Amino acid sequence: MSRIIRIFAEAMKHLLHIFITVVCIAVVAGCADNSRLRDDIDRAGRLADTRPDSAIALLDSLSPAINQADKATRMRYDLMLIKSRDKAYIEHRNDSMIAPVVEYFTDHTDPDLTPLALYYAGRVYSDLGDAPRALDYYYNALNSLNDNPENNMMRYLISGQIGTIFQQQDIYVNAKYYFDIAHKCAKEMHDTTRIVRILLQSAICFRQLGKPDSALICYNKALENQLRLNDLKGLNRVRSQIASYYIQLDMFEKADSIFKPVLECYPSDIEQQVHSIASNIYIELNDTAKALPHIHWMLDSGSLLNKKSASGLLANIAMAKEDVSQTVEYINMYILYNDSLNKSYNNEELAKINAKYNFAIRERENEKLSAQNARNQFYILTLLLILIIVAVSATACIIYLKNKRLQAINEYQKIQRIIDNSDIGVKKHLSKKKEELDLIQNYTSVNDKSVQISSQFCNKHDAIIDSEPAVSIFLSPILLKFKSNGFRPQETDWGELMKEIESAYPSFFETLSYIGVHKTSDLRVSMLIKVGFAPGEIAPIMMKSFSSISSIRSRLYQRYFKKEDSAFKNWDDFIGSL
Repeated sequence: MSRIIRIFAEAMKHLLHIFITVVCIAVVAGCADNSRLRDDIDRAGRLADTRPDSAIALLDSLSPAINQADKATRMRYDLMLIKSRDKAYIEHRNDSMIAPVVEYFTDHTDPDLTPLALYYAGRVYSDLGDAPRALDYYYNALNSLNDNPENNMMRYLISGQIGTIFQQQDIYVNAKYYFDIAHKCAKEMHDTTRIVRILLQSAICFRQLGKPDSALICYNKALENQLRLNDLKGLNRVRSQIASYYIQLDMFEKADSIFKPVLECYPSDIEQQVHSIASNIYIELNDTAKALPHIHWMLDSGSLLNKKSASGLLANIAMAKEDVSQTVEYINMYILYNDSLNKSYNNEELAKINAKYNFAIRERENEKLSAQNARNQFYILTLLLILIIVAVSATACIIYLKNKRLQAINEYQKIQRIIDNSDIGVKKHLSKKKEELDLIQNYTSVNDKSVQISSQFCNKHDAIIDSEPAVSIFLSPILLKFKSNGFRPQETDWGELMKEIESAYPSFFETLSYIGVHKTSDLRVSMLIKVGFAPGEIAPIMMKSFSSISSIRSRLYQRYFKKEDSAFKNWDDFIGSL
């Protein structure tokens, strides 16, 4: 039984391995198929730029495989199909295909395909006559592009389409702005053909804005650039527009001179424009014989507008010949074509008015939203600024308090070091106390008056001698000099006394400097107190009154100890403790 179970387990194990292998092969095969399919779709997208009909045929051949592909591949296929049809001038009838494509590439941002999807959404809605929505997609497409020069072509296409929409809405200032962007992109790409195309568009804007000189500059630049290309039809296309410009200015001779080469070779898409320009030039130059072939072509093969113009011109010619029947016939034709054209114009104007109305509504809504967004941003920035100020103030307060605490700790430690150093000095000098006292008692090498002064000095300051470490200072000549009656010390005397005190009490001046005693008079009073001078003795030395000396001592005590107690004796005690 166990053997059967073991055999069954091994068989299941092998089956599991086989199943996993098959699944992996299927997944790899599926990925490979999708990868090859995407390559074919991308090839069709590139082909659409030059041969859109071939691109459509290639995409149609891929259609059966698309149903089995993943969503990303299907969306890529739909986008390239829309692009190919647009390049082939197949008008978009609805947005059923572009809507899911835009939704997908908005959620799955792709640096190459997202701007492309937004751009063709704008193209679709332009064909559907929804200018506001088309502009929204064009703006989004423009904003989705980075500053990479490789995006200049897409930026050129988008800006050109935006300019065209504004031009159709008779908003020529805005149209010119976006045509300038497109012109800059074309120059950076060194694409002369597109430079010429945008210059011609800009010239139309200047003509509509009443700036003929600027329009002429654009036309001349377009002609200059077109001459660099080996394209006679393209050159004559530019010449025909310049001739139309001169006709508008009633400069028919100039129009004739630049238009003559156009009649020999021109693109088929401007054939009606060529015959119209030629008929107008020759009629104005009174050359009816040259004008008639162009007029009859317009009447037979032209658009409603050309037929109307041709019938009007023929009526004028017949009237000049006094041919009544011909005049009546052409006038009736003129009226007939004019009525048909008015109906067409009414429909177009109605559609244009609706588009302008919708565009105006959208612009007002956008302005309201922009104003609301500006207010919201102002509120947010104000709140953010307040929060930053509060945070900075709190941080500054914390740092200030922390620094004050550290400063207090440092002051305490410094004072403690000073006190410790003073204690060390005291201990060091007390060991010499007895020897110094004996030396004072045995001192007899001075004159009688000096002996008497020294004896009085020693008797008066026994308590000080008992408590001070540097008793030798009292034997110094400079101190005896200060004790002489009527002595008026000079700067050198004060300097010598300072050295003696610093030698005897190393931390004395350091402590005074630390607590802020820097004024000369304050230092000198403190020095004299330290070496045992009474206030009555200090006053004549400092050449001040007794009350002034008392006031200095009180002030120093109050300033250092921050106490209202003004007893000058407290400062004497503090100096004695140093």
